[in-house]
Amino acid sequence: MKLNINFFFKTCSWILLTAIGAWGADRYELKIDRGVTVKMRDGITLRADIYRPKADGKFPVLLQRTPYDKRGASDFELQAAARGYVVIIQDVRGRYTSEGEWYPFLNESQDGFETVEWAAAMPYADGKVGMFGASQASFLWLRLPTTTMGGLTRVAPLNNGSVSPGHLVWPRTLSIAESRKIPMPCSGSGSCR
Repeated sequence: MKLNINFFFKTCSWILLTAIGAWGADRYELKIDRGVTVKMRDGITLRADIYRPKADGKFPVLLQRTPYDKRGASDFELQAAARGYVVIIQDVRGRYTSEGEWYPFLNESQDGFETVEWAAAMPYADGKVGMFGASQASFLWLRLPTTTMGGLTRVAPLNNGSVSPGHLVWPRTLSIAESRKIPMPCSGSGSCR
């Protein structure tokens, strides 16, 4: 049986949205802010695109931190923003429009923590942050120190290899590398340096 990934993504997204407050009945005009800077405590600047209702009020935030280029977003962001959500898609450190060097998972704990704090404190955010993503983006929330994050309320990981123990080799390897601060190359063919 072949899995329709778009159907799977939309189903999981719907589950996330209903979990943090259900699709809003209201429809909003949209405001899209591209390349919004988020300064990390170590001075590195990460960039995000923000899709949000063009309206007064405070709205829940849906956050995706991705190594796959924030500009490759789907119409999910537009639909969610039109229904009363702030959707933030951020390039992780060292990828596409964000500064720094990218080593998978090496900086995710701190960068993710700071990004969730930043997102929850936005003037149009209600303080609730949900995270979503597929593939590596679905593992990024696992690197967060969730016990100290008041804003992070829900997560919806998609296609993260958790279906089979055999698929856990890559994330386990990355977790070990991060805990030992071992730099991992950006791809199987070489380093990002």
